[in-house]
Amino acid sequence: YQFTGIENIKVGGQPIDLTKTYKLATNDFMAVGGDGYKMFEGKTQLSLHGMMVDILANYITELSVDGPFEYVTDGRINVVQKQPSTEVDKNELITTIQEATGLDILNKTNESISELFKALGKAIEVYQNPDANQEEVDQAIADLKAAMAGLEDIPPAPIEVTKYVIGTVNIRELPTTSSKIIYVVTKGVKVIGELENENSNWLKVEVNGVEGYIHLSVLSDGPIEKLGYIQAGTNFRTAPSSSSEIIKVLKAGTPINGTLDPMNPSWTKVVIDGVEGYVYSSLVKDKEVKMILTVLDTVNVRDKASFTSNIIGALRKGQVIKGVISPTNLSWVQFTYNGQTAYVHSSLVK
Repeated sequence: YQFTGIENIKVGGQPIDLTKTYKLATNDFMAVGGDGYKMFEGKTQLSLHGMMVDILANYITELSVDGPFEYVTDGRINVVQKQPSTEVDKNELITTIQEATGLDILNKTNESISELFKALGKAIEVYQNPDANQEEVDQAIADLKAAMAGLEDIPPAPIEVTKYVIGTVNIRELPTTSSKIIYVVTKGVKVIGELENENSNWLKVEVNGVEGYIHLSVLSDGPIEKLGYIQAGTNFRTAPSSSSEIIKVLKAGTPINGTLDPMNPSWTKVVIDGVEGYVYSSLVKDKEVKMILTVLDTVNVRDKASFTSNIIGALRKGQVIKGVISPTNLSWVQFTYNGQTAYVHSSLVK
């Protein structure tokens, strides 16, 4: 049975008088606070008649002088067993139901919401059942709390971005540099992919039917710049294709300041004399090539690429010079004039 406490104590057949002081006889273990009797700890002991174990042993010895003896209780202590309460406590259950129905589930996954509704329905059923026992109530509470704790946020939508390949780049099977290389992308190609989140270092892409990952460090936000010089006469076309219309022929040394075509980086898109067109990328190199240019009108020769620089001479209409136009400064031609480096404006030569 389960001990629930003392309900009634009498001394000499009379109820305890809380205004009186009583002497208590007990064993040595309890007298010093043992067995949970902390109220005795530190109290004055009026007399000590030996250790309980010794007293009991001596008493049994005396009773056994004439042989085995029988013992019976004297009825001073009555143990009353209380029947367990059959009342079912549903207070926590209704509180949990109310909490569950007040949750914001707008941004939770369908799977976790389904589990919540399932547990909530069962909890309401148990609450409304007058024959439900405490075990069923407690289980419904536990299941509902577990479903509430198990609500999962809908993961953020991937971030779609457009990037351009800086150089020849590997596409990997997984977002790690140690994973298998499954495809190689050439410089200048445009790739459109997804970042799992704003802190991700890998872009998930699909190129020519191959799905994998490229590290952001080898990608650019804009088209890849192509700077250099036409190494030999080449066609300037309307589209990135050798079958497209020829706008004109570019002579050796023509400076190119363009970008690799993102869909076909074998071609470079460039604007020449205000016209947008394409040249074959392999014909554009870093090596300087001097152009043979004809002066269109009398022009000043300067010591620097600036209209405010010193004039060191002049060229007449029709004179021919060999010079270089930098791809990064298309406005000036650099050439040698009387043994020194000089400049004329590019709009005045052809």
